[in-house]
Amino acid sequence: MITKRYIFLALSVLVTIYLIGISTGHYQYFPFKLLFSFKNQFISVSESKRNFEIGNLKELNVSIDSTTGIYLTYGQSNAANHGQIGYEVKYEVYQYLNGKTYIYKDPSLGATGKDGSVWGMVGDKLIESNRHKKVIFSNNGFQGRRIEELNKEPFLN
Repeated sequence: MITKRYIFLALSVLVTIYLIGISTGHYQYFPFKLLFSFKNQFISVSESKRNFEIGNLKELNVSIDSTTGIYLTYGQSNAANHGQIGYEVKYEVYQYLNGKTYIYKDPSLGATGKDGSVWGMVGDKLIESNRHKKVIFSNNGFQGRRIEELNKEPFLN
């Protein structure tokens, strides 16, 4: 039979772990940099190659005017094709890669991952809200990388 003493002990341990977790994020005393450098030893850049697959996409000549929104995007996970799949754009949403423009289709060109990205939905919302009549994205999202990491090798290229 579980006694009050064991219940109190278990609750004390859980509360202590919770408080330590909160304080490590706030006071930054947990060795996050050490853990990230350790993780980077085992996860190489070659496992996270960018999507340059244009084989099933048709190149388009999109005219650009004052109603066109052009966005250079960056992010992790959902922004870099590691999110929900199955969204199809409703409006004039395009993607740009290596000097060419294509209709937007997941997985987004230029980012890592093989699933879905948020940018098609964002493009449709920008058009629905009358901010633009058409939107072009150049996606540079990279799974699990902070933006300051992208200005150094091996991510610079």
